[in-house]
Amino acid sequence: MPTTNTYFSEKKALPSKITGRLHQVSVEIDFALSPGVVTDIVRVIGIPANTVIFAADVVIVTGQGATCTADFGDDTSGTSLITAVNLETADATIQTPANTVTCPVKYYSAANNIVLTLGHTTSTAKIVVSLLLGFSHKNLT
Repeated sequence: MPTTNTYFSEKKALPSKITGRLHQVSVEIDFALSPGVVTDIVRVIGIPANTVIFAADVVIVTGQGATCTADFGDDTSGTSLITAVNLETADATIQTPANTVTCPVKYYSAANNIVLTLGHTTSTAKIVVSLLLGFSHKNLT
């Protein structure tokens, strides 16, 4: 199962007391270090309750070199953020949500996990997943 390296906008974990700022979270997933097979679910990051995702994208740093896709979503719906991300070739173009010009704003009232579900065996691709997160007033206490 693939492992992930998580990088926060300030190079540290989310603070225990959220200050109301937006946080960009970037996660690098290198399948060359830990390959995945079809239907593997990779936990990208856990998010706390009362979190809003303002933007989500995936950048393909190293392509798989063969037909390879993955869905990007959460524990409730594995395709809720981006459907059928093409991991075949490296691309400077960001993969954004299908059929829309802006990323979906999604509110999580309960804690959840952001996940990547593999559609093919993935052994060489390297990707960076980025999220722009905000926190509701309930997290400010």
